[in-house]
Amino acid sequence: MLDEIKSDKEFERFVDHFQFMRFIVAEPVKMASLLLKSVKDNERLRNWVSQNTDEFPDDFKKSVGLYSDLKNLGF
Repeated sequence: MLDEIKSDKEFERFVDHFQFMRFIVAEPVKMASLLLKSVKDNERLRNWVSQNTDEFPDDFKKSVGLYSDLKNLGF
């Protein structure tokens, strides 16, 4: 489904509509498991996650593996 989104604007509407941030904050481990493959396979989602890293709970970051990825990127 995410691969079918053609523009960044459409992607933002998708993320807002499905309230990704709200669910990530409420259920960080569950959302991490749902988004894990998509984060690895979808550049727009990876960019969105990178741009919003500061807002995510630690459990989400750990579950997605962001700590090691961000450390490797120099963050």
